[in-house]
Amino acid sequence: MESMEMPQPTEAHAWLEKLAGTWTGTEIMSPSPWAPKGGTAKGIIENRMALGGFSLIQEYRQEIEGKVTFEGHGVFSYDGKTEEYLLYWWDSMGMGVNDFRGKRDGDRLTLEHTGPMGHNRTVFDLGKAGTYTFRMQFSPDGAAWMNMMEGTYTQG
Repeated sequence: MESMEMPQPTEAHAWLEKLAGTWTGTEIMSPSPWAPKGGTAKGIIENRMALGGFSLIQEYRQEIEGKVTFEGHGVFSYDGKTEEYLLYWWDSMGMGVNDFRGKRDGDRLTLEHTGPMGHNRTVFDLGKAGTYTFRMQFSPDGAAWMNMMEGTYTQG
């Protein structure tokens, strides 16, 4: 029996490695049902490559005045068949998994999810070395978007 060559991560998978490491930053929360007054928070993100370079695992924690107010766990990957990035997300809201899909344009990754509470869009912008910005938006109809949160994070 002839041995089969194992698949190797592609350039698209390798791009996820830019997110690897520990990141901290300031987040600006827009007024919403989850944060009626809005405000600022601290985001702490720990990302690591996994599964032979095919996935990135994220542990996220948000703190306000030194107290953890929100936590999340994400698994990022790339689907070569659909040519889309994937994010499977669980968080302390207890709603089960949210599955996001989307495309990358240069150093900007935009992922979207539609669920019972509406449409969500996340944008990761890694255009500046050692820093990335993140924006989360919500839309009841998928047409008119409103910001929920924006953050700027530095590595280290």
